Amino acid sequence: SGKVARLHCCVLVIAAMAFRLSRRLLQNNLHVLKDAATYEQLKMTTPKMLVGWFSAHFSGASKMYESQFDAMAKSYPQYTFFKCDVDSAPTVAYDAEVDDAPMVVMMPLGLKEDGTHYDKSDWQMVKAPTCKYDKLIPDAKAVIDSYKFKGGEDLSARGPWKFDPLTGGTLPPHQTY
Repeated sequence: SGKVARLHCCVLVIAAMAFRLSRRLLQNNLHVLKDAATYEQLKMTTPKMLVGWFSAHFSGASKMYESQFDAMAKSYPQYTFFKCDVDSAPTVAYDAEVDDAPMVVMMPLGLKEDGTHYDKSDWQMVKAPTCKYDKLIPDAKAVIDSYKFKGGEDLSARGPWKFDPLTGGTLPPHQTY
């Protein structure tokens, strides 16, 4: 009976782990970026908007509010969300012009209501005002809700982003300075 109890306990633990994994897999609009190549791929294949959570391993606030970002991602299934540690993928943070952690960057990539393309000048960055980290996610939600999109963009026609020698970052294929 001791072996049966241990076996039953192991089965319950494995079932719980499988349930947690399936919940993570069901939320397919949230990615964890480890490299710039994945970020570049997301910029080419995301239909409307990328929303990034930029954190740092040394930031207590990043750890405290990350679960709120995860919940926000679940509430906007039409957009693509990602999490990025600024030390793990510094070129991603540089391209997004991140200067604080935690920070949320909204990157609209689709078409505006008038049919023109959103470009990098339409990106908005939200960081905590004077260490008021509880305002970060509500402020980001307000920015997300302010964007309006027109459907019908052909994603297969969206090419790779190009290097911008003026900033060291990247620009969408349709944007020039």
